[in-house]
Amino acid sequence: MHFDPTFRDDVWHAKFWAQAMLDLALPAPGHYGEVQIVQKVSQTASIFNRQLLLSTPVQWTLAYEGATLWMSDTPQERLMMLAGTTGMHGHVLVAGGGLGLYPQYLWRYQRATRITLVERHPDIVAMLRATLSPCLNIEIVHEAFEHFIAHCHKQHFDSCYIDIHPTLDPQWLPGLNWLRNQCSAAVTGPLRIWGYQWMVGELVSGLMREYIPLLRKGQYFATDLGRDVAHALPKHWQCWSVTRLRSWLTAYACQVAWPLTMPAFVGHPL
Repeated sequence: MHFDPTFRDDVWHAKFWAQAMLDLALPAPGHYGEVQIVQKVSQTASIFNRQLLLSTPVQWTLAYEGATLWMSDTPQERLMMLAGTTGMHGHVLVAGGGLGLYPQYLWRYQRATRITLVERHPDIVAMLRATLSPCLNIEIVHEAFEHFIAHCHKQHFDSCYIDIHPTLDPQWLPGLNWLRNQCSAAVTGPLRIWGYQWMVGELVSGLMREYIPLLRKGQYFATDLGRDVAHALPKHWQCWSVTRLRSWLTAYACQVAWPLTMPAFVGHPL
């Protein structure tokens, strides 16, 4: 398995725009169990903190659970999904189904020959099976990814993409790192995690801003992450420069791992 923690899917690449904005098979508006699909028209789009004015209004598809927006095909989401397909090939393992954007980009632009998509939410599974039914060589598995990867070691995948963030809170990084590590025996090639470098940056900035000042005072957060950071920091870290400390925290954020505990419905709320 090859995982590059510095890979960025959260930066603007003008060359991806035309590729990302092609027509995709998307679920029709309506209720799919607990999930509701709606369509909205807009002529503006926020992309990586940039506000774009489009030449014409465009219709976007959004998935809600109650009042919470969980998935969409808005430009930023499309661009991040497309970037995440870079280098994927062969039999690709995909954790998290979303609206089915990622498999379609794989077929269109990469050398994928087969896709195994693992999704825990039954309503999303049913929706994807209907939406992606014309796609050949795709298997949609209804199971929690952490359970799937625990007993799939007799299977081997050429590539893997993980997109099952329960929230955008960077404190989920240890769980995502743990999932990544569990894939090492089954994935022989590249593995990518949606928004990974962004989450690392947010975690490190938050620790530098909120937690390091407390540690310097001899205080700590009584959470798993708070205790682990306090324990993992080497002796004499308080003598380090800001640059050295940030570098250490970045390496720590990419390595710290413990089992992921997830709610029943998994996606990344927008």
